[in-house]
Amino acid sequence: MPRPAHAHAPITKIPGTGLAERVATTLAARIVTGDLAPGARLPEVELATSLGVSRNTVREAMKALAERGLVQLGHHRSAVVVSLSADAVRDLYRVRRLLELGAIDAARAMRPELLHAVGAAIATLAHAVERADPVSIIDADLGFHRALVRLHGSERIDHAFAASLEELRLGLGLLDRRNTPLAGLLEDHRQIYGLLIRGDFDQCRAALARHLDESEPHLLEAIR
Repeated sequence: MPRPAHAHAPITKIPGTGLAERVATTLAARIVTGDLAPGARLPEVELATSLGVSRNTVREAMKALAERGLVQLGHHRSAVVVSLSADAVRDLYRVRRLLELGAIDAARAMRPELLHAVGAAIATLAHAVERADPVSIIDADLGFHRALVRLHGSERIDHAFAASLEELRLGLGLLDRRNTPLAGLLEDHRQIYGLLIRGDFDQCRAALARHLDESEPHLLEAIR
């Protein structure tokens, strides 16, 4: 049976305001890095005690994590860290293909200078790769893909993609813990951006499609 959250390494108390959001952020980081494993129970009373916050604060944090797809709310005031299923991974990549490849099509009507946010995201990724920080690399990778999706110029589409980011982050964290190489991300992203900025949209779309096609089976294999 999975151990409750407090059986893992102690959680540092979180001072200040906006406690529910801070609790959610702290626990999300522990889930993504594997400190809180899939199936781990997150009992409300124990978490409130270890974090030094009220049970209401923990309850709000759990709701936020559930909305982000990282925990499943259960009975008896307890939540459980989710496990990605093969169907969930396939759905996530279905969403990615729809939104990311569609963003390349949307970019055809844009002025080149409006594409520089994608280049800035690559600079952030390069810095993370230099520091060899897996968590930062994952965050920067998702930042690049979100910058692509923003080429739609639609807040609704951006929010729809953002809703899947935490599950994607969880999956990429799993890849890192399974020692699946993430080193090729920077080269792939630079190629995609180079084609995009040159206006070679067909080749850019094809390169992005290959990138997604190659990463999906890695994640499916990791969860097996």
